[in-house]
Amino acid sequence: MSAKTPEWAVPLQDKIEQLDSKVDRLLEQLQELSAAREQVQPPRVTQPTFCGYACSWDIDDAGWPSYIHLEDGTLALHREKQGHHWYSVTLGDGQYGEHFLKIRRASPPDGALVMPPPQAESSSEEEHSLQHLHTLGRAVHGDRWPTIGPRLVHTHTKGRTDKSTEMQAAELAALIGELQNGRG
Repeated sequence: MSAKTPEWAVPLQDKIEQLDSKVDRLLEQLQELSAAREQVQPPRVTQPTFCGYACSWDIDDAGWPSYIHLEDGTLALHREKQGHHWYSVTLGDGQYGEHFLKIRRASPPDGALVMPPPQAESSSEEEHSLQHLHTLGRAVHGDRWPTIGPRLVHTHTKGRTDKSTEMQAAELAALIGELQNGRG
């Protein structure tokens, strides 16, 4: 302001400067939202997977699929003996060949079984993003995800919440992006 500015114009000038800074902040936020929307979304899960392999829809009570599709197109059937689980293929003449995927635990490892949403066609994009967030979180952090997840949500919402269901779309997209890039 100059020395010739009337006294009555000084408060108006201050208000205009405040509004100017608010408009600048809004424009920055709009640019962030636009950038988050333009990120490529992962395809919807339409087939269940087990350890990265497409598997059957038939899952037993312990969480093991009855078979998985191997890369060469064969079906490997679930086997269990004395607490050990593995998948094997039929070689013919009643013989079985073991597949390298051996899991020596009583239950599948966390995140090994990924089921598509029961109503994938009617679920909203937000529900799909939330499911994708938690699938990625379990894949990256394993058993620690229930503890680490709320902390990451709290950080990405700038302390507003620690519940992923209360995240805004841009916050959710940013957290998913960080998990995909291994920074989350």
